[in-house]
Amino acid sequence: MARSGTVELPTGDLGTHWPTRWYPVAAVEDPGHPKARTVRVRVSKTAALDVLHSSSLIAGGWWAPDESYALWHQKYHGVIRFEYGYAGMLRTLFCDLRSGEYQIPPCEFVRLTATRYTPAVDIIGEFNELVDLTPYQIEGEIADGVAADFTPMLFTVPSFWTLQEDNWQQNRIAVPPGAYAFDLLPDYAVGSYPAAGRFEVSFPAVVRDCSTGEWFPSGPVPLIEDSVIVTVKDQRPQDCRLVFYVR
Repeated sequence: MARSGTVELPTGDLGTHWPTRWYPVAAVEDPGHPKARTVRVRVSKTAALDVLHSSSLIAGGWWAPDESYALWHQKYHGVIRFEYGYAGMLRTLFCDLRSGEYQIPPCEFVRLTATRYTPAVDIIGEFNELVDLTPYQIEGEIADGVAADFTPMLFTVPSFWTLQEDNWQQNRIAVPPGAYAFDLLPDYAVGSYPAAGRFEVSFPAVVRDCSTGEWFPSGPVPLIEDSVIVTVKDQRPQDCRLVFYVR
């Protein structure tokens, strides 16, 4: 495969809650000569009239080692996959389908692939017919060297609460590969309630209270376990997003 390429990403099988097919974009292999690599990515909708228009999709959470974990997703998701390493050693990272310049540490080979998957169901599990079938396009290029200002790899997981009348709910979410820190933010983009709602995360302990302003700690928090537990209190379940920082 060439160092650069362009691939169209279809919507994917409707109703799937995890990736089922990965599309090769670009790759490089240089045995015996490990080098740092910069992977340049541009994502856009193929129907966009402006050739400079950029689009993006968040990855969503599809890991569920057992029934104690929750699958968190929305209607549409997209994922970039980086596979790199040496002979006999492979590392795999995932991040949101988003344009940027991503930094890969010294390695002998790099493979860039991407995918979309489309749960397309509402909060009570019913199929939603209003599905955007517009394909996305990803352009990728792998260059030798270190980017002067690289893009952080983010793996974003949107809340998916069950429909209940309880005043609090709790979900356990698996941490994606390579994640070293996380943050939790109210999801104002999908009609949440910015003046209400208290989120608590463990472990470690994190508080995000939209009504009182309590926000502890103030920035990304180092991960200490392979999962986090998110609890929403005081109001009916509020929309939020877990953002994992990957490297």
